[in-house]
Amino acid sequence: MPIEVYAGAEDLAIAVAQRIATNLISAVELRGSATLALSGGSTPRPALDHLAKIDLPWDKVCIVQVDERVVAAGPDRNLTMIEQALVGHALASTVVAMPVELGPAATAAENYEVALVDVTDQFGTVDVVLLGLGTDGHTASLVPGDPVLAVTDRLVAATGLYQGTVRLTLTVPTLRFARTQLVMVSGAAKSQAVARLQQPDNGDPIALVLREDSVVLVDEAAAADLV
Repeated sequence: MPIEVYAGAEDLAIAVAQRIATNLISAVELRGSATLALSGGSTPRPALDHLAKIDLPWDKVCIVQVDERVVAAGPDRNLTMIEQALVGHALASTVVAMPVELGPAATAAENYEVALVDVTDQFGTVDVVLLGLGTDGHTASLVPGDPVLAVTDRLVAATGLYQGTVRLTLTVPTLRFARTQLVMVSGAAKSQAVARLQQPDNGDPIALVLREDSVVLVDEAAAADLV
């Protein structure tokens, strides 16, 4: 699995944006449309800011969410960051938001699975997924010890409490079978988690998701412990 190292956060953001754009264009050329699954958090924001500046066939791009907190609309929602970063472009795209405000989390997960199949296929196969990496090895809202890690018969599931909130997340199989997997990691705090990626079956949740052809893009600070 390649790990690409960039000099700084800005170079990393540009590289991630270009990689996303290239794969979206290829998907549109091959299938007439493309699906892009986006994570929340602060790490992907610079890449999405750069992505918004690239001339893409946004009207043929469907944006779906990797995960979302079950909280009221506002700054704590991952959707808010996605919409802010892709202002204008996201409006030209179909944005399929996780319906976390409608009913219990388990029901919301079932409803989102239906919506995901509707814009992809029966397996929920997205063209490009952009993931992050936590210091504890989590990605999406797949965190250590959560029973959701073992869910293999659903495309979307509700998690247990994590940092005070329940979340909806795409499951391990859904993320694993995305056509293109990109992982963006920035900052020295993530360096040990990045180094563990070099160890097969390291026990971190992200190890359940990644494949040999996954591409991990990091800045020098995050790469500090690589050997």
